[in-house]
Amino acid sequence: MKKLSVQILLFKLLFLFLLVSSLNFLSLWIWIESSEEEGRVINLAGKQRMLTQKMMKESLLISVGVPLEHNLKRTIEEFEANLNGLLSGDEGLGLPRTDSETIRQELVQVENLWRNYKQMMTTLSDSHQTLSVSALNTYHTESIKILKQMNSAVSLFEQANKDKMLSLRNRSGGLFVFSLVLVLGFFLFIRANVIRRLSTTKDKITQLESDLDLRLQLPEGREDEIGKIVRATNKMVQRIKSLCAQFQSGSERIAVSSTQLQGISEQQRGDMENQQQETELVATAIEELLQSVNDIAQNTQLAATVANECFDVAQESAQLVSSSVENGRQLALEMQQATDTVSSLGRDSEAIGAILVTIRNIAEQTNLLALNAAIEAARAGEHGRGFAVVADEVRTLALSTQSATEEINNLIERLQNGAQSAQVAIEQGGARSASCQFDINQISDALQVLIGKIDSINGLNTQVASATEQQRMVVGDIGQNVNNVRDMTVRTSDSAMETLALVSDLADMSRDFNKQVAVFKI
Repeated sequence: MKKLSVQILLFKLLFLFLLVSSLNFLSLWIWIESSEEEGRVINLAGKQRMLTQKMMKESLLISVGVPLEHNLKRTIEEFEANLNGLLSGDEGLGLPRTDSETIRQELVQVENLWRNYKQMMTTLSDSHQTLSVSALNTYHTESIKILKQMNSAVSLFEQANKDKMLSLRNRSGGLFVFSLVLVLGFFLFIRANVIRRLSTTKDKITQLESDLDLRLQLPEGREDEIGKIVRATNKMVQRIKSLCAQFQSGSERIAVSSTQLQGISEQQRGDMENQQQETELVATAIEELLQSVNDIAQNTQLAATVANECFDVAQESAQLVSSSVENGRQLALEMQQATDTVSSLGRDSEAIGAILVTIRNIAEQTNLLALNAAIEAARAGEHGRGFAVVADEVRTLALSTQSATEEINNLIERLQNGAQSAQVAIEQGGARSASCQFDINQISDALQVLIGKIDSINGLNTQVASATEQQRMVVGDIGQNVNNVRDMTVRTSDSAMETLALVSDLADMSRDFNKQVAVFKI
């Protein structure tokens, strides 16, 4: 179909409206101009009748001696100028040339009558004679002829003006009717091609808005502005339809994803709660472990203190044993000297033997006590007090040995005179003294070993204390980290709850969006 723009139609309608309006305006202007010209013509034609009477009056006054020749001359010139203007037109007077042949004939007759009448008035004005009755009747008769002829001409002018006005009125009426018909035709054309199509488009769009049926297609029709609007509307509806389909599909996917995400969030929330509980248990265990480490550190410190005390006791025992060794060595020398000097002490040998037996028993008991002291030292971690008891026993035995030695000395003094009888006993006592010296040396060596062990125990206690302190610090850091993890777990659990709430809101929004999109028919 041929492309016809609504804008061009409107421009054409506007052009024709302006053209018709211009024609009406031109017709009205011509009618007004013609009315003015015809009015001036009729006025001047009527004035001619008045000038005829005026010239008659002025001529009669001149005939009786009134000096009005100049006025009469001007009146004659004015009458001739108006008559010539009525016949041939006069721009100065604003008179058009008379085109009507009938009116021109009337004016020619007036002009012929005017020549005779002008000659009569000129003669009367030049002669300055009083007119007779017959002359007055002649003047009057000629004046009446001119007046009648002018009346006839004025009537013709009036009739011509009426005919012209009627023609102009008919022409204006025709133009008006033509304008009405033209406007009505264009209105019907625009109504059929624009308004009706716009109304149909409006009804379809209203139906689309009320039914929300995106399957509806608007009739495109011509390829004009309305057609472009309809095509653009159809394209927009198709795009909305496509977007609604995409929104519906995306909303369904969002709903499915929201359901899955809600399940995952529920599971994650359960895991977070379990993790929080496990973290609480771990934190409690760490606190208990930290308390145990603190107890171990305290026990280790206590064991180190006890070991130090055992070390001091062992040092003192070693010094006592060393002193006993030295005393035994001196005793051996004295016994050797006694061997030379107490040969006469044989009678007291038995008493010395009994005393030496006592010394031997004391030495054996000292040996056993030293062995017990070694065993107690090995268990000094928890039983440090036993070592002190053993040390006291050693000191007691040492005192007993000293007492026995004094008794031996007393006996030796008593038995100096009986050295001979005591020599064997002294030799036996020397042998036993050597054996006791050997045992004391063994005890001294055992005490040195015990001191070394106790020192090692002190070193181990120091290492254990240092390791325990490090372990306590590490456990403290672990406890702090576990607390941090617990706090993060709590925050994560709170975030999981918020996420679950958001997912629930998203699912609700997705369902609402599905309901809103579902109202469109696609």
